[in-house]
Amino acid sequence: MKKALLWTAIAASLAVAGCACFEGMGGGTKSPPDQVCDGTGVCKVEVSDAGCPGGIKVDKPVTAVKARVNLDIMWKLPPGSPWAFTSDGIRFKSEACAAQFESSAANKNVFKWHDRNTATSALSCDYAITLVNSSGTVCHVDPTIINGY
Repeated sequence: MKKALLWTAIAASLAVAGCACFEGMGGGTKSPPDQVCDGTGVCKVEVSDAGCPGGIKVDKPVTAVKARVNLDIMWKLPPGSPWAFTSDGIRFKSEACAAQFESSAANKNVFKWHDRNTATSALSCDYAITLVNSSGTVCHVDPTIINGY
């Protein structure tokens, strides 16, 4: 009986240790990104405009870009949307992240940045999406890009 209990305890300990390996440093489980862009084609994020407050959604809240791949990332609103990107419709929240992006281009339904992706290690970049409608209502949502994934 004691041997069975001992083996059960050992097996449980190994299972817990095995799971911890997949959780990464710091004890929190790392979720995979919603998309990984590898440089084949344009990296796209669809922005839906269900309304404010809280109605703006992105189809890929966490976008990862493979290490040392530079590419364009394009955010698109649906055709006929009553919302439009503001002039700073995609804004990076830190200077380190802003330095990774260049050559923005925007119109009412599309916003594009070129991701130079020059960071020497993985860099998580929170950014803000800002939309406005014809009555002047402004809405925000805050997704993430991970460079060097």
